[in-house]
Formats: sequence, structure tokens, C-alpha cells
Amino acid sequence: MRSRASGFSLTEVVVALGVATVAFTTLMGLFPLGLQSSRESYDETQAALLAMTINSDLRDFQQSSRAGFRLIQVGLDADPSANTPVNYLDFDINDTNNIPRTIYIAYRLQRVTNALGNPEMLRPFTNIPASSFTNGISNAAAIGSLKFFPILNKTWQVEFSLETPGFAAQNKRNRQVFVGSFR
Repeated sequence: MRSRASGFSLTEVVVALGVATVAFTTLMGLFPLGLQSSRESYDETQAALLAMTINSDLRDFQQSSRAGFRLIQVGLDADPSANTPVNYLDFDINDTNNIPRTIYIAYRLQRVTNALGNPEMLRPFTNIPASSFTNGISNAAAIGSLKFFPILNKTWQVEFSLETPGFAAQNKRNRQVFVGSFR
């Protein structure tokens, strides 16, 4: 009796390597898609947090008797917990002109130290002209626009949009929009 050595033939090895290469290439192609989805999710979360902050400021204004409100504190040393009027963008809601208004703001990524660790978040660092909003700013992670439209007597529609990345031209940015109204 003849004994036959068991093993794989060269043809079987080549076919197996071909199948493994196709599978590996397909899996590697999914990584950029996963990274892009993760980035979009992060951007949407940051935009929602900023919109909630602005909405909270507007609600605080509704419950006060002030003529205007300090909307967003900007500046390299901006500290939202500080009770000082420096670096705030003021908005007089009782202005009788009732004309639409837009504020453009550049945001940067900043590590914020708190009791839970060092999360990264978007922080406003300067207000910008409309041309910079269109063209982008080199050191901006995001650019926001806050538009106020008069609806009825002392009632305003507010549209907040956040576009990322802030350094890119407007037609190359992702955009999240939030709309509401206040009196």
C-alpha cells in the first residue's frame, strides 16, 4: 500500500490567498467609512450642544426684563462661568427696527478640564464677518451663524447653523441647522 501525504496543493493555496486578499481589501475599505460616520456623529452632537446652549440663553432672556442679552462669550480667554460682561456679543431684542440680523461666530476645539476628565468641545473664539463665513478661517474647527428673523410683534425666529470644518470653503462643509422662536 502506498501512503499519500496529506496537504494542500499549490492551486488551493493560491485560491485561498486570493479569497483572503479580497476579504482583507474589502474590510480595509470600510475603515474610512467608519471614521467619516464617527466624525459626522461628533459634529452633530457638538452642534446640538451649542444649539441647546443658545436656546437656554434665549429662554433665560425671555424670563428676564432686560432690554438685550449677552448671547455668546467670545475670546481666547472666554469663560462662560465668569460673570463679567467682557467679550460678549450683545443683542438688543427690543430694537424697534424689526430687521433680520445675523451673527457669525468661529469655533475652535478646546480641551476643557472638569471633574470627569478632559473632554474636547467647541468653544467660540471670535465673531467674524460674512466673507469669512463664506471662505472659512484657517484656525476654526467650525463656523456658526445665528440668524434672527422678526415674525410678529416682538417674536423672533432663530436659526442656528453650525458648519464643519470651519477652515474649508462653505460649499465643502457639513451643515447642521436648528430652528426655533422666542419672544
